[in-house]
Amino acid sequence: MKNWKLSNEVDNYALELAFPDEEARLIFARNLLDYYNAHVLEYKRIERVMPKARNNPLFFKAKTWHEKILKNSKLGVILAVTHTEKYIENLENEILAHEEEQ
Repeated sequence: MKNWKLSNEVDNYALELAFPDEEARLIFARNLLDYYNAHVLEYKRIERVMPKARNNPLFFKAKTWHEKILKNSKLGVILAVTHTEKYIENLENEILAHEEEQ
């Protein structure tokens, strides 16, 4: 199992342990998604303010920092957004299925 798959599974089980009630879990997951989306927006803001002109003395340092640090951090949050969106969709379907059973 890949590290990210294990991490996603642990996240799912931890949410179930922390929020046994599906509705409370759904509310938390939606809030968590908002938080992750705010992260993505902040990474985009940082990218916008980075030096773009090669004649800027900070251009090459910023470019290196972007490639080595910022890019991977942003990717991690984007993957968290994707996972959380799928989790919310699955949980909503689960809740609907339980409601239809009753």
